[in-house]
Amino acid sequence: MTLQILYDLCASGLDPWHLQEFLATAKAAHLNGVQLPFWRDWQFSDPSIFLVGEILHALIKFFFDHAFKWFKELLGTDEMDMRYRMQHKHVGVHHFKKVSHMKQMTGRDHRDLARTIVATIAGVAEPTFICAIRALVDFMYQAQSPTFMESSICDMEKSLSEFHRYKHAILEAGARRGKSKEMDHFRIPKLELIQSFGRTIRNVGLLIQYTADVSERLLITHCKGPFSHTNCQKTQFTRQIVTLLDCEESSRLFNLYALLQDKRFSLMNMLSAEGNVPQHSDPTLDWVLHVSPTDKSRFKGPRVIRNLFSKGLVSDDATVVFHLTVKSDFADKSSNHLVTMYALPDFATHLQAYIMMTCDNASRFQARSLKGWLKFRIQQQSRLQPCNVMASQQIQALPPSDEHPFGKCDTLLVRSASDSESVDVVQVCAIFALSPRGSPLPVGLSTPLLYVQHFTFTGTPADHPDVGMFSLRRKFVSNPDSSLCRVSSIVLMLDVVHAVELIPKYGASARRDVTLETCLEVYDDFYLNNFSDKEWYYTMNHEFA
Repeated sequence: MTLQILYDLCASGLDPWHLQEFLATAKAAHLNGVQLPFWRDWQFSDPSIFLVGEILHALIKFFFDHAFKWFKELLGTDEMDMRYRMQHKHVGVHHFKKVSHMKQMTGRDHRDLARTIVATIAGVAEPTFICAIRALVDFMYQAQSPTFMESSICDMEKSLSEFHRYKHAILEAGARRGKSKEMDHFRIPKLELIQSFGRTIRNVGLLIQYTADVSERLLITHCKGPFSHTNCQKTQFTRQIVTLLDCEESSRLFNLYALLQDKRFSLMNMLSAEGNVPQHSDPTLDWVLHVSPTDKSRFKGPRVIRNLFSKGLVSDDATVVFHLTVKSDFADKSSNHLVTMYALPDFATHLQAYIMMTCDNASRFQARSLKGWLKFRIQQQSRLQPCNVMASQQIQALPPSDEHPFGKCDTLLVRSASDSESVDVVQVCAIFALSPRGSPLPVGLSTPLLYVQHFTFTGTPADHPDVGMFSLRRKFVSNPDSSLCRVSSIVLMLDVVHAVELIPKYGASARRDVTLETCLEVYDDFYLNNFSDKEWYYTMNHEFA
């Protein structure tokens, strides 16, 4: 069809080499003005099939260039900056201090912005506005799935249809603006392109396999980085970059050759000793680690996901593993010391009750000293690709300090003590274990323990279809003097199911006295974020739906 339209334009007497005239006529026919497409002599080819949409630019960049600007118009720069700045900071995730004026960002930064945007605008926008945005973010996550069935493709297309059903709310809020005035349409080329994602996946498979993340990374490492070492002259920098890369490669190859020749190791390839553990193995890396000398402990290259399942503390169902350092951050401390250190007045009482519940002869262990850690790592098998393991996540439980007035305590999903089929959301405030010195510890006391404070579920996604998330409230109990204190308990570390992210319910306006260090302590009502990562999104939509 495209070639026929081009043929008709040329046959009508229009000269394609008169560019301005030809371009205007071609655009009127919905063409871009290229008179000789590169695929014109490819027999049986169809560009609508082999030219596929690309996730990074067509979807992630679309979010930042358009959808993010709608939020900025709706919230205002000051309110948006405040809401992002006060969100609890997690290790390994970009924390934004001032997002309203950011121009250049990486694809990972764009993804981190999209993670929290739905809960961030809740309370300010109309429900239909939030529905449109939530459906768009749903579509973004579904399109990046590493596996598809017909049902999942239909779900993805359903999310996009939901966005189109509610997108009028964006126009009604005046959030769609050009450089100088409001716009009353959604004629956005990238938005039109993503309409074809469902058909493209059916024709050529996963879109994620065509991502430009790798080439964009090469642009940084092989162009922008070396460019900073040139004289930046327009006519010379290309040759200088090539020379720099060539010298770097030659030096690296010579060093590797000299190293292997000096040590005279066998270059026979060997399978990794962890080959029986479900994981994605890299044969090249396995070979390098095998032939490398023992005194060479570091090689430049992509960071490899460390598999903790072979050495860590594995859960009962073997889907979660925990990692603690061999040397604890403190040791030989009494329970009263932890009461003071963490400002937890009921810690000693809960520990005593837990010991009595766990073993018959509790008096033998009541005075046992404690050791503890400020953090641990949790790693899980991928639910989307069960043969792979995910990157580990660091969970922190820092005591109060000048920097962290209330401590810095992350949130988790744990198995409920009252019902093994249900789960609770908790905030971990202390990580500790009984000292192994002395008489042997029973099973329930020999593994690390967590002191946690509980949240209660106050709403389901069906109760708030615009946001589509579970609602939580911090759990309190009344004291005899009518004051309130947080509900807390001690649980096994092995009962942890998943790390989770809570976002405060800001309401119409975020509090100006709250910071990222205090947001989980000052606010009492939260959303359980579905979009913290793609694995958690899949879990929430298939296991907790």
